[in-house]
Order: sequence, then structure tokens, then C-alpha cells
Amino acid sequence: MISTVDLGSASAPHKINIVGTTTHNNIDVVLQVSNDNVSYYDLPNITISTIGTNISGIGDLCFRYFKVNITDNTGSPVTVSLEYAVKNIN
Repeated sequence: MISTVDLGSASAPHKINIVGTTTHNNIDVVLQVSNDNVSYYDLPNITISTIGTNISGIGDLCFRYFKVNITDNTGSPVTVSLEYAVKNIN
């Protein structure tokens, strides 16, 4: 999981890249965005794929805050390691 990231008060488009690994592939990885850090919404136009034990996603966003949530669909222990890079493309 990536906890809340504040991209700053400037409302500008950003390019986001998320990569990582997981101990098993039966998980859902969802990018959520917000402009007020209270109400978060899934951002379906950015798909974060899990192929084997590798995780990857890239896309554009115009929100001040974002976070990534992981749902384990097996009930067994899972370890997920994620990194991200965000660049202002304005």
C-alpha cells in the first residue's frame, strides 16, 4: 500500500508510474484520488496490473492527493512492495 501522497496545491497534470512486487498474484491494486484528502475515489483509467509477482501501472492524473490500496483475495499472508514516481507535466 502507498499511503496518502500530497502533490501540492497546484492543480496541474501529473504522470504517475507505479512498480512493485508481491508474494502472490491474487490481489487487487487500486489507485485512489482526492482533491480534499477526505473523499477518495477509484481512478479506473489507470490500470495497475499484476503479472506473476510483478506489479506495474502508468497514467495521468489531475488530483492533489493519491494513495494505493491493496486487497488480498486469498486470505493468506501477502507481502507487497511498491514504489512510485510522479512528474508534473504542465
